[in-house]
Amino acid sequence: MPHTYRLTISYNTAGQFAQNVLHYSFEDGAFATTVAAAAALNNAFSTHCTGPLKDALSLHTQILSYKSRLVSAHGGFEAVKLGVAGDVGNRAGDLSASGLAPLIRFITNGVPPKSGRMFLPGVSDDDCDDSFLTAAFFTDLQDLANVLDDPITLVGGGAPLATPVLFTHQPIIDSIPITVAVPATFLATQRRRQRPA
Repeated sequence: MPHTYRLTISYNTAGQFAQNVLHYSFEDGAFATTVAAAAALNNAFSTHCTGPLKDALSLHTQILSYKSRLVSAHGGFEAVKLGVAGDVGNRAGDLSASGLAPLIRFITNGVPPKSGRMFLPGVSDDDCDDSFLTAAFFTDLQDLANVLDDPITLVGGGAPLATPVLFTHQPIIDSIPITVAVPATFLATQRRRQRPA
């Protein structure tokens, strides 16, 4: 039976900490432990997605780590893959306002339809014009979206295929396969969660 793993990407954007959370579902029974399966997911994601991710990030943003763990069952410990010094964005220019971010939406075929969002940290002023993305930046963002909705083949454990999913908690806990990832043509506003005092 396939299990769902959470993959967390951690960034440093000009001294500010940021994270994105993605979910992948795959058959992990042939791995020795869930930590070994999580490490295989980190390695496969790094190989498949780091290049396009760096092409969509500002040079002020560094990828700090990929962390994965089992979330659809009990007993999952984290596996961490640390970034290297060269894991910084490739997009030149001054950093824009921190509340604005490029947005990629994840669409499913679920009924009712469900969608997820991924806000990328650290957009460059050179990559937007009146809050719309430039054509060159949109192309790189589309390339990233195209690899984020791809299934990834893991190394080890029988080489299972990790499928990107939306992990839902309501009305029931479920993993819904992502059909397509679509970047927005404009900058989105990301609000911090407000917590009562």
